[in-house]
Amino acid sequence: MKSADYRQENIARALEATYQLGIEVGVAELSQKDIAEKAHLSIKSIKRYFNTKTDLIFQVSKMVVQRNYDKIMELYRAQNPERENGKKRLEMLVKTHNSYVLREYKSSIFVMNADIYCRYHDGTQGNYWKQFRHTGSLQRGIAQMIHLGQEDGSIRKELQSGEFEYFVTTLCVGFVERMVNDIDCGIKTVDEAIALSDKLIDTTLKYF
Repeated sequence: MKSADYRQENIARALEATYQLGIEVGVAELSQKDIAEKAHLSIKSIKRYFNTKTDLIFQVSKMVVQRNYDKIMELYRAQNPERENGKKRLEMLVKTHNSYVLREYKSSIFVMNADIYCRYHDGTQGNYWKQFRHTGSLQRGIAQMIHLGQEDGSIRKELQSGEFEYFVTTLCVGFVERMVNDIDCGIKTVDEAIALSDKLIDTTLKYF
């Protein structure tokens, strides 16, 4: 195996081990020793690939967010949205996003905790906070659907697209974060949270 491939394989193992341990014990409780043991690497290797524990957690969070986004878009495209108008596509996108995030709620908790950890630990908040824009891809997708809907007449044109997309994204993400916590605390089941999410989306879209 080439040295570059060996390095990438070790980094991948470290990232996945950090993610799995973060799910099990929580982000704040992660230690380089435990990560190294789970990844079958030396602590020296972990420190070689990642400058700090914060850097490692941040890289894991980026990996998880991208992986989740790719899966959400795969599920969305499988519904053949190109057959629908902009408003229906917006509904499909947001419902797919919320449903996936709620079913993978432990992954969502990891990302939320990683966000907090990287912002406020080791004095690195200035380096990380601007990079934690996990809603960026979702907001761009919502903006695209709103624009399409206003062009085809399925969404009212008098709605200000910039403010509107921000409102929909914030409503979506804020609701999901609340439901994720409710699921984790046993207040709601995943299916109950998804049903409530779908109801909220249907009700909200009536005013568009």
